[in-house]
Amino acid sequence: MRIRRLTARTVNGKRYYAHRLVHSVRTGSKVQQVLLMQLGAQYPFPKDVWPEICRCVLSRFRGQPLLPMIDEDIVTEADRIVRALLKRHGDRLISARLVSQDTARWRLIDINDQEQMDSRTVGVEQLALWALHELKFAELLMHLGLTRAMRRAIIGQIVGRMAHPASDRETYRWLRDDSALGEYLGFNYELTSLQQMYRASDKLVEHQKSIEAHLYDRSLQLFNTGPTVTLLDLTNTYLEGTGDSQELAKRGHSKEKRFDCPLITLALVLDGNGFVQRSRVYPGNVREFSTLDAMLADLEVPQEALLVMDRGMSTKENLTWLRANDYKYLVVDRRQAREFDAEQAVEIGTRKGDKVQIQCIEQDDERILYCRSWARVEKENAMLKRKMEDFQSELTSISDGLQRPRTRKKLPFVSERIGRLKQTFSMVSKHYKVTVVPDEDKLKAIRIDWELKPQSHSKLTHPGVYGLRTNVTQHSEGDLWHLYVMLTDVEAAFRSFKSELGLRPVRHHKDKRTQGHLFITVLAYQMVHLIRCRLRQTAQLRHAWTTIRNLMQSQVRTTRVLKCKDGSVIHSRLTDKPDRAQAGLYRALNLKPCLLGIKNTTIPKPR
Repeated sequence: MRIRRLTARTVNGKRYYAHRLVHSVRTGSKVQQVLLMQLGAQYPFPKDVWPEICRCVLSRFRGQPLLPMIDEDIVTEADRIVRALLKRHGDRLISARLVSQDTARWRLIDINDQEQMDSRTVGVEQLALWALHELKFAELLMHLGLTRAMRRAIIGQIVGRMAHPASDRETYRWLRDDSALGEYLGFNYELTSLQQMYRASDKLVEHQKSIEAHLYDRSLQLFNTGPTVTLLDLTNTYLEGTGDSQELAKRGHSKEKRFDCPLITLALVLDGNGFVQRSRVYPGNVREFSTLDAMLADLEVPQEALLVMDRGMSTKENLTWLRANDYKYLVVDRRQAREFDAEQAVEIGTRKGDKVQIQCIEQDDERILYCRSWARVEKENAMLKRKMEDFQSELTSISDGLQRPRTRKKLPFVSERIGRLKQTFSMVSKHYKVTVVPDEDKLKAIRIDWELKPQSHSKLTHPGVYGLRTNVTQHSEGDLWHLYVMLTDVEAAFRSFKSELGLRPVRHHKDKRTQGHLFITVLAYQMVHLIRCRLRQTAQLRHAWTTIRNLMQSQVRTTRVLKCKDGSVIHSRLTDKPDRAQAGLYRALNLKPCLLGIKNTTIPKPR
């Protein structure tokens, strides 16, 4: 057995090498070299210790003890090679006659002398591979002309974002040390460099348009729907560092209140089922109300679809532009005034069994829908009640303090306190008339009086009421309300990006790498959403992805080392049997729980 260094290729006069572990086998009068495994282009150990590593590997397979003076790093490397060979290359070991072809099912073992090692997660990986297969993602990458190593690196990053959302460096470590994904793909991630993972991210960005079009067309085939509804929204996330080297990193309004960091904006176009049609990355200072026309063109939004947008995009200028360009829209009304007449409203039921009343008013070429949800009425009343009680309590505290000695009572100071208090409780303070009563000299305040005077057409007088605007006339009030509720799919997608799929923070220093990080998250969301839709469709399971991930993480694939009475050692690689919850998820997806099965390798007794 020895380690060989070969010239893999020469580019512009520079040589690139490959390191291989080979073993010589004599067959009659001939000697044949058997390739055991690839050790990568950059093998970290110097050439003078290669023979010692090979001797340690052979000793492990022959059951011979190692000498105590051998360096610990060499022993660790030899053990790593032995584990990799037993796990991935059992057929090569048989060809090299290092393990036997014993297929006996019954053996006598010592139950007090067994080990378990190299445990790796498989549960989330199997679900992710199911989704990738359903969307024919591997075939797409092959069609795009990507190499096998590049395809495996791309799949590794997407699955890593689903199972272990973290930085790209941590995903790289997870693939090498914790996940069994490499076994499923027949690929050794330990031989992949971090730079190769980054280059894979760059390739994804280069082919983003083709990938998104393929995945969306495939989702339409799976769920037999058309792009009749388009949900459009923006969100932003923050970067670690100054972002000086990136053109996209700009200061702006952070939706996560991280005003100390530069931002990146992500725009999403979803269909009525929540699948991503298009995604684009914009500078962090992009605002919804100023970029709609350019954004619709850039995102290739179909003009025949119904645009559903939140109040951030429903400015007067944007709505005028949409009508002038024959776009159909359904947006949240930005006007603060609330109206509602229960006698003119129709009542519909929600998916959760609640009731919603909708009043439709025709105005020029638009329809205004005033909606009142009883669940929202209770929520807003409870919120207003708590805020009003807190506001009155603070007023009482200030007024009572004016009766105590050594309290600042000058009118300007008391008025300033009242102003700050109104600002803090801006939701309810506008409904109160607060009067500061001065003394005879009109220099100091002696008490504070207040009176509740609710403003008309406000949340206090019309709790649970909100407005929608649309230029669509062929749909009923109930249909339009159900279409508006789809907007929660975009909000759910953004929440999933940020909380479940590791969108934030971004730690890259190049625009292309930042775009790759966000696009990998979008692709991971597509897989996650497909899994959740199928679970909801076949088993009525509405679990969040975090719940599914936590359920599946306990299933692992491990190697059990069993010592037999005849001196041989069996290495049995097998997957845990799924528990009840895991089995239910597998059944709902019509997926086999243990795709790899059991692999047994027998090391002969020491000679």
